[in-house]
Amino acid sequence: MISIKKLMAVVLIAGLALCWAACSPPDDDDDDKNGNPGKDPVRAAGFVGSAKCVDCHSAVHSTWMESRHNNSVASPDDPQGPGIVADSNYDGTDDFRAGIFLGDTSVVPGGPSYNNSEEFSPMFVAGVPPVLDYDQDRQVPTVTIGALTYDVDYVVGGKWRQLYATVIGKNWYVLPLQYNPDSNEWSVFKAENWYQFTDGDGDAEYDAGETVTGPLYDAGQDPVSENRTADSWQQNCAGCHVTGLSEVESNSKDEVIVHYSELNITCEACHGPGKNHVDLGGGEGTILHPDDLNTYMLGNLCGRCHTRGESRFKINGQPLGWPWSEEGGPYNIAEPMEDYYIEAPDEEDRWADAARTPRMDQQQYTDFKTSEKFAAGVRCSDCHNPHGSENPAATLLDPENNRLCLSCHGGNGRGDTLPGASVDGDGYVYNIKGHTFPVSSTTHMVDPEDKTKPYLNSGKCIECHMPLTAKASNKYDIRTHHFKLLWPQESYERQAELLGRPNSCMTGECHSDLSTASNKWDPEDPNDLISATWMVSWGWPGLPPVASTLKTETQVSLQSGNSISLTLDGTASFDPAGEALTYQWYLLTGPDNPAINSPTSESASVNIKIPGVYLFAIEVTDTNTNVALDIVETKVTAP
Repeated sequence: MISIKKLMAVVLIAGLALCWAACSPPDDDDDDKNGNPGKDPVRAAGFVGSAKCVDCHSAVHSTWMESRHNNSVASPDDPQGPGIVADSNYDGTDDFRAGIFLGDTSVVPGGPSYNNSEEFSPMFVAGVPPVLDYDQDRQVPTVTIGALTYDVDYVVGGKWRQLYATVIGKNWYVLPLQYNPDSNEWSVFKAENWYQFTDGDGDAEYDAGETVTGPLYDAGQDPVSENRTADSWQQNCAGCHVTGLSEVESNSKDEVIVHYSELNITCEACHGPGKNHVDLGGGEGTILHPDDLNTYMLGNLCGRCHTRGESRFKINGQPLGWPWSEEGGPYNIAEPMEDYYIEAPDEEDRWADAARTPRMDQQQYTDFKTSEKFAAGVRCSDCHNPHGSENPAATLLDPENNRLCLSCHGGNGRGDTLPGASVDGDGYVYNIKGHTFPVSSTTHMVDPEDKTKPYLNSGKCIECHMPLTAKASNKYDIRTHHFKLLWPQESYERQAELLGRPNSCMTGECHSDLSTASNKWDPEDPNDLISATWMVSWGWPGLPPVASTLKTETQVSLQSGNSISLTLDGTASFDPAGEALTYQWYLLTGPDNPAINSPTSESASVNIKIPGVYLFAIEVTDTNTNVALDIVETKVTAP
């Protein structure tokens, strides 16, 4: 268990200023500054481009070339990019060249319009399904919606999902379809940007089951003419898919023009401008090495894009979908992200459980910075290789056979040693008897040579400590990063609030025979949640409690008297065995050091007079002296 003193030392913010991009004078009609995608970019001051790195760093450059960081955006025919990965009928011909249309659920698998998905049925019923095709003369994939046909000029992604963007005017617009490679399925993506529909819940977003009435654009119409330029890729996505951001501006048509050095997450996105490094012939101290950053700043470096929300800066009255300061500048990782970015509200993208577990993708850092690992100084790069790797999620070692986790928890002194584990010379855990519950169980094992029997692979660390709870392509394909166990007890006791959220025991293939309604457990079926009662009846003796700051506000404003009393609410904390808990609240960091009132109570309070970002922690202890920790970050603004 990490000590609070060590935690307070780790989260101190170094006074390092790392603002990497210089702004060039805006030019309303200069296509060469990325106003028109495909033109040569003008590099921000100090940026030299990734091609300059290959001569001296060929090995790591070669690995990075194949990484998802370098292949997040590409033209469909780019030989270095992922290309079109969609092949839903498994015939070896991509779905654009096959000429399928989406939404005809009457067509049998293997037919020309087969798409493995019913999500496009409302478009098909309305007579305007997306029709995929390929223009042989121009060698360009196309998508037709109603009377209009759009070129696919760029593909976005290709591992978890692939999106398709078309260029209209000076911006890109992501078409309303998404291909999910793992399941070979098509699904709807932001249909509200391309279709008229009956908005049943009034949220201005198309939801499954709502009626489509027609296309949003007819002949002669497009996002520019209809004042919908805020739907563009530049407005919502660009900042996390480019390197060397220097300027964001708007032209006379309200198109957002983003100036940058290179597409994709290239070398200088993490190492900073390379001109000095190149001019001096390399060497230590001539360029930033992310390993030299502390936990907080390295977290910000990754978290600026692995966080869901919107910028504080607004252009044409609308925020950007990535960090940018209110004064109009790129993110400085030495400063609090909250000065640039407003994280998405919990109720929109996270489950209402004690751990604030993510339900949507792009929240790894939001999740991770509440964990004990972050508090202990663990950094993103301790598990992931930003240059890419052959392992899932670009991890340093394979998490599927426990090697990754055991690199710290295998008795080498880097982390708490896993109790009761049998580890062979290759680092596999074959029997974690004594670690998992029930304590007498011998079925929670890992056999990397036999993937056919789920019970032989139920001992994977990630299945319990990083269960699949969030959605990128399909439901439950993204793992948590707070490393907290999600107990069946919580699923059972809070059925109405947590309907649809998996837990550490009932997720993926684990305990898939629990359902009273089907052959596989469905977290959205109330009967399946009720079936968790027999797991709850086991009790959970000797296991640690769950600390939670779930109900503490993360955004408040000083009142007219220039102060506010903030309630530090720990009432969502609980113990799986029902043991009594004791509490201790701490202030970790902030612009002031206000005293915490009743710091040993379940709920405490603090009177804040100075605006800024405050980090508070609650430490929860059960009668067996098991300890759990949770952290909350609260931004206090001026009145």
